[in-house]
Parts: sequence; C-alpha cells; structure tokens
Amino acid sequence: ARQVLVAVEERERKLVGAEETMARRRRDMEHEHTSRMSEAEAAVRRLQIECEHQLEIERDRAAELARQRASLEERLAVSEARFAALEQAFAGYREQVRNTHEADLHRQLLDARDAARRAEDRAARATKAKAAYKAQVVTLAEQLASLFRRQQAGDAGGDGAAVRMVSAEQARFSSSQQAELESLKSQLQALKNSALAALSPPHGNSPSQSRLAPDAARGADQ
Repeated sequence: ARQVLVAVEERERKLVGAEETMARRRRDMEHEHTSRMSEAEAAVRRLQIECEHQLEIERDRAAELARQRASLEERLAVSEARFAALEQAFAGYREQVRNTHEADLHRQLLDARDAARRAEDRAARATKAKAAYKAQVVTLAEQLASLFRRQQAGDAGGDGAAVRMVSAEQARFSSSQQAELESLKSQLQALKNSALAALSPPHGNSPSQSRLAPDAARGADQ
C-alpha cells in the first residue's frame, strides 16, 4: 500500500509538473502571440501611415497637375485669342492697304486723264489759233501781192517799207505760234508718259493694276 501511495504521489507530482510546464508554455505562447500581434499591428499602422502619406503625396501631385493643366489651357486660350486678333488685324490691314493702293491708282488715273484733257483742250485752242493764223497769213499774202503790184506800178518808195514791215510781222507771228504749238504738244506727251509710268510699277502688276493700266492708256490717247 505504501508503494502504491508513493507511486500515486509520484504520478501526481509529475502531473502537476506537466500542468505547470503546459501552463508556462501556454503563457509563453500567449506572450509570443501577443508580441507578434503587437508587432503586426505596429507594422499595419506603419504601413497605413505610409500609405496615407503616399496617398496624400499623390493627391497633392494630382492637384498640382490639374492646376498646371488649367493654367496651360488658360494660356493656350489666351494665345489662340491673341493669334486670332492678330490674324484679323493683319487681314484688315492688308485689305486696307490693297484698297488704298487701288484708290491711289484710280485717283492718279483720274488726275492724269484730267491733265491730258486740259492739255488736249489747249492743243485744240492752239490748232484753232493756227487756223486763224493761216487765214491771217493768207490775208497778209494778198496784201503783199497787192503791194508788189503797186510797187511794180511805180509806187515803190513807201510800199517797199510796208512790204518789209508786213514780212517781219508775218515771220514774228509765225515763229510765236509755232513755238506755242510745240510747247503744248510737249506738255501733252509728258502728261501721257507720266500717267503710263505711274500705272506701270517695275516689279510686277497686281490684277487691279493690270485692269487700270489699259484704261489709263486709252484715257491718255483720247
């Protein structure tokens, strides 16, 4: 009985030792589990903080990119508007220059035509004066013939002086009329040349100039 009791006590002692060992292992495992859980939670918190920080950086970067894009779009719109305004202004300037050039050419053509017409009127008056001069010459010739006949009839004294006077007057009048007629012709030709030169630029003709030049030539010849 004593051996049995000793054996039972031994078994109880071993059982208690085993329970203590199991309890210690359980505590160690729980402590290790708790430590690992803490480390895992700390790692999760660090990862979460890092992710939130990275997300904030990406959010700021996206906002900056959006701001830059809006600024670029605004600058592009301003540049396009400015380019459109410059293009419209240049088109208006080009049209104004073209119209002004055509208007100047038309005005020069009208001035040349008026000047040519006035010169032709002066030439017509000179021609009329020349006709009157011819009639006067005929009259003078008849008077000279009469004087010559009278001279041959024996009245040569005073008649010779009269003949010389009439001849000198005829020569002076003829020279004056001829000089005036030549001057008018020269003025008319100069006006025609000036009008044609103004309508014939040295570096090519625009379509409007090509239409105006023949009109100028016809107007100057009329």
